[in-house]
Amino acid sequence: MPRSRATFVLALAGATSGCGRLRFADLGDGDAIVATDTKPDAPPCTFGAWAAPTHQTTVSAVGALDSGPSMSGDGRSLVFASNREDAVNLRIYLSERASTADPWPAPSVVTISSNEILGDDPQITDDGLTLMWTTASNAVIATSSRPARGAPWSAFHTLLGDGVLYTGAEAPSLSADAHTLYFTATARSTGLIDMYVTTRVSTADGFPDASPVPGLDPAIQAQFGSVGVHGLDLVYQEQSNYQFYEATRATTSDPFGAALVPSAFAFDDTAVDASLSSDGTTLWYCSTIQSSDYDLYESTRPCT
Repeated sequence: MPRSRATFVLALAGATSGCGRLRFADLGDGDAIVATDTKPDAPPCTFGAWAAPTHQTTVSAVGALDSGPSMSGDGRSLVFASNREDAVNLRIYLSERASTADPWPAPSVVTISSNEILGDDPQITDDGLTLMWTTASNAVIATSSRPARGAPWSAFHTLLGDGVLYTGAEAPSLSADAHTLYFTATARSTGLIDMYVTTRVSTADGFPDASPVPGLDPAIQAQFGSVGVHGLDLVYQEQSNYQFYEATRATTSDPFGAALVPSAFAFDDTAVDASLSSDGTTLWYCSTIQSSDYDLYESTRPCT
C-alpha cells in the first residue's frame, strides 16, 4: 500500500505465525510446493510501450484503500489488499474468473480455517495456487497453498523473516521458477529502506540470507517492487515520492540499469505498489489519479 517506511504489517486473524526462514521440509503432508523446478528461458520477445492504464472499477471499492495487486500468470486470479471492510485493517482479497475474456467478479476475503487474512502486499503465483503476503505481528512474509482453484488454503507458514543485513521483510516478488525472491526491508546498518534479493537452489530449500538488489542506489530507498521477465525487468517506487519506476538489465548476472518513469505513467505521481506479470506484458498498481482514495489500475504492453 502507499506508505513511506517498511513497517506496516498485519496478522492473520485468530492465528499466529512463527519467525524465521521456511524450509519446505517443514510443510505438512499434502501441503503444496510453491512451484516446480523449471529453469526460465530467455525473454520471448521485444516489449512495446505501456498502454494508458485502465481503472479497474469492478474490483476497486469507493472510499477504501485498495493496494498491492498481483495477478496470476494465466490472468484468472487477482489478489490485493483492502481496508474496505472496516476502513482500518487491510485484508487480502481474491477475485477469480473462468477466463481472461470474462470481467473480474466481486472479490472476497481470503480465509484460512475460517480466519480472514489480515495483511498487505500479496503475490499469487502463476498457477494461482500459492499465495504470499506481508504479515503483521512479526513483519515477515508468509505463504499458503491450495491444491486447486476453489479448494481451501492450507495452514500458512513463514516464507522469509529477518536476515543478517535487514529487518522487516515484506512485499514479496517471487520468480516464475520460485527460486529467486525479491522483497523490501530495512537495512540494519543504515535504517534505510531498500530492496533485497535471495536465491535458492531448489524449491525444497529455504532461502539463504539476502543481499541488496544490484544496481539500485541505497539513497533512493527503492521499495515495494516487482520483478518479471525472468529477472530482467524491475518496477518499484522510491521512498521520496509516490511514482512508478522501471529498470531493466540484459542478464541476471548484470546490475539493473538506470530507472525511468515510463511515458504512460508520467502524468500520475501516485502510481505505487506496481506488480508485473511474470511474462512482463501486464502491470497492476494502485493510484488516486481518478479517485480520492487508492484504486486499482491495469496497463498492458505488446510482446513481439
